[in-house]
Amino acid sequence: MIKKYAPFFWGGALILLDQAIKWWVIKHPLFVVKNQGLILGFGPTLDLIFWSVLCLILVLALFTIESPAKYIYSLIPMLAGSFSNLVDRIFRDGVIDYLKLPFFNLAFNLADLFLICGVITYAYQVFRNKQRRGDSSTRL
Repeated sequence: MIKKYAPFFWGGALILLDQAIKWWVIKHPLFVVKNQGLILGFGPTLDLIFWSVLCLILVLALFTIESPAKYIYSLIPMLAGSFSNLVDRIFRDGVIDYLKLPFFNLAFNLADLFLICGVITYAYQVFRNKQRRGDSSTRL
Protein backbone atom coordinates (compact mmCIF):
# COMPACT_ATOMS: atom_id res chain seq x y z
CA MET A 1 0.00 0.00 0.00
CA ILE A 2 2.78 2.45 0.93
CA LYS A 3 4.71 1.62 -2.25
CA LYS A 4 1.63 2.51 -4.31
CA TYR A 5 1.62 6.07 -2.95
CA ALA A 6 5.40 6.60 -2.84
CA PRO A 7 5.48 8.55 -6.16
CA PHE A 8 2.86 10.99 -4.82
CA PHE A 9 4.89 11.42 -1.62
CA TRP A 10 8.10 12.14 -3.55
CA GLY A 11 6.35 14.49 -5.97
CA GLY A 12 4.77 16.40 -3.09
CA ALA A 13 8.10 16.50 -1.25
CA LEU A 14 9.84 18.00 -4.32
CA ILE A 15 7.13 20.66 -4.65
CA LEU A 16 7.32 21.52 -0.94
CA LEU A 17 11.12 21.70 -1.06
CA ASP A 18 11.09 24.12 -4.00
CA GLN A 19 8.32 26.24 -2.46
CA ALA A 20 10.13 26.36 0.92
CA ILE A 21 13.32 27.57 -0.76
CA LYS A 22 11.36 30.22 -2.70
CA TRP A 23 9.69 31.39 0.51
CA TRP A 24 13.08 31.67 2.25
CA VAL A 25 14.67 33.49 -0.69
CA ILE A 26 11.83 36.03 -0.77
CA LYS A 27 12.24 36.66 2.98
CA HIS A 28 16.05 36.90 2.74
CA PRO A 29 16.66 38.26 -0.76
CA LEU A 30 20.09 37.41 -2.03
CA PHE A 31 19.25 36.99 -5.70
CA VAL A 32 15.61 36.95 -6.80
CA VAL A 33 14.13 37.33 -10.27
CA LYS A 34 10.42 37.14 -11.01
CA ASN A 35 10.31 35.25 -14.30
CA GLN A 36 7.34 35.82 -16.60
CA GLY A 37 8.78 33.74 -19.44
CA LEU A 38 9.58 30.10 -20.04
CA ILE A 39 12.03 27.86 -18.23
CA LEU A 40 15.40 29.50 -17.50
CA GLY A 41 13.94 32.90 -18.36
CA PHE A 42 13.61 32.15 -22.07
CA GLY A 43 10.65 33.18 -24.14
CA PRO A 44 8.09 35.91 -24.10
CA THR A 45 5.64 36.58 -21.32
CA LEU A 46 3.25 33.67 -21.15
CA ASP A 47 0.05 33.57 -19.22
CA LEU A 48 -1.44 31.23 -16.68
CA ILE A 49 -3.47 29.38 -19.32
CA PHE A 50 -0.29 28.18 -21.05
CA TRP A 51 1.17 26.78 -17.81
CA SER A 52 -2.13 25.18 -16.80
CA VAL A 53 -2.35 23.47 -20.19
CA LEU A 54 1.28 22.31 -19.88
CA CYS A 55 0.57 20.70 -16.49
CA LEU A 56 -2.57 19.08 -17.90
CA ILE A 57 -0.60 17.66 -20.84
CA LEU A 58 1.99 16.17 -18.48
CA VAL A 59 -0.74 14.55 -16.36
CA LEU A 60 -2.49 13.20 -19.46
CA ALA A 61 0.85 11.83 -20.67
CA LEU A 62 0.79 9.50 -17.69
CA PHE A 63 -2.33 7.87 -19.12
CA THR A 64 -0.99 7.50 -22.65
CA ILE A 65 2.26 5.78 -21.79
CA GLU A 66 2.20 2.04 -22.28
CA SER A 67 3.54 1.29 -18.79
CA PRO A 68 3.82 4.45 -16.69
CA ALA A 69 5.39 2.59 -13.75
CA LYS A 70 8.49 2.11 -15.91
CA TYR A 71 8.87 5.88 -16.31
CA ILE A 72 7.38 7.11 -13.02
CA TYR A 73 10.65 8.30 -11.47
CA SER A 74 11.45 10.43 -14.50
CA LEU A 75 7.88 11.76 -14.73
CA ILE A 76 7.70 12.73 -11.03
CA PRO A 77 10.34 15.49 -11.29
CA MET A 78 8.74 16.82 -14.48
CA LEU A 79 5.30 17.02 -12.84
CA ALA A 80 6.69 18.41 -9.57
CA GLY A 81 8.67 21.12 -11.39
CA SER A 82 5.69 22.06 -13.54
CA PHE A 83 3.26 22.23 -10.63
CA SER A 84 5.68 24.15 -8.40
CA ASN A 85 6.20 26.79 -11.07
CA LEU A 86 2.44 26.87 -11.70
CA VAL A 87 1.91 27.59 -7.99
CA ASP A 88 4.27 30.56 -8.36
CA ARG A 89 2.41 31.86 -11.38
CA ILE A 90 -0.91 31.61 -9.57
CA PHE A 91 0.11 33.01 -6.17
CA ARG A 92 3.19 35.15 -6.93
CA ASP A 93 2.36 36.45 -10.43
CA GLY A 94 5.55 34.94 -11.85
CA VAL A 95 8.07 32.21 -11.14
CA ILE A 96 10.63 33.02 -8.47
CA ASP A 97 14.13 32.28 -9.77
CA TYR A 98 16.92 32.31 -7.21
CA LEU A 99 19.88 30.61 -8.88
CA LYS A 100 22.17 32.15 -11.48
CA LEU A 101 25.14 30.79 -13.38
CA PRO A 102 28.01 33.29 -13.38
CA PHE A 103 29.03 32.61 -16.98
CA PHE A 104 25.51 32.68 -18.49
CA ASN A 105 22.73 35.18 -18.08
CA LEU A 106 20.28 32.49 -16.97
CA ALA A 107 18.17 32.64 -13.84
CA PHE A 108 16.47 29.45 -12.66
CA ASN A 109 15.19 27.57 -9.63
CA LEU A 110 15.06 24.03 -8.29
CA ALA A 111 11.78 23.32 -10.11
CA ASP A 112 13.49 24.12 -13.43
CA LEU A 113 16.23 21.62 -12.54
CA PHE A 114 13.55 19.03 -11.72
CA LEU A 115 12.03 19.57 -15.17
CA ILE A 116 15.35 19.35 -16.99
CA CYS A 117 16.51 16.24 -15.12
CA GLY A 118 13.12 14.57 -15.60
CA VAL A 119 13.09 15.25 -19.35
CA ILE A 120 16.66 14.00 -19.80
CA THR A 121 15.97 10.86 -17.75
CA TYR A 122 12.71 10.20 -19.58
CA ALA A 123 14.32 10.62 -23.01
CA TYR A 124 17.15 8.29 -21.98
CA GLN A 125 14.70 5.65 -20.73
CA VAL A 126 12.59 5.79 -23.89
CA PHE A 127 15.68 5.57 -26.11
CA ARG A 128 17.15 2.70 -24.08
CA ASN A 129 13.86 0.75 -24.07
CA LYS A 130 13.45 1.16 -27.84
CA GLN A 131 17.02 -0.06 -28.39
CA ARG A 132 16.43 -3.11 -26.22
CA ARG A 133 13.33 -4.03 -28.20
CA GLY A 134 14.90 -3.18 -31.55
CA ASP A 135 11.74 -1.16 -32.03
CA SER A 136 11.28 2.01 -34.05
CA SER A 137 7.59 2.51 -33.28
CA THR A 138 6.36 5.85 -31.94
CA ARG A 139 4.38 4.31 -29.07
CA LEU A 140 6.09 4.88 -25.72
